[in-house]
Amino acid sequence: MAPSGNSLIKSAADAMSLIWPAVSVSLIGLP
Repeated sequence: MAPSGNSLIKSAADAMSLIWPAVSVSLIGLP
């Protein structure tokens, strides 16, 4: 079993990999 700390970090990294593209598009799309 992986330590919960590593699992949390991986979850955060996975979330950012999904969220960042949307954030980038939103920032680029601002007037």
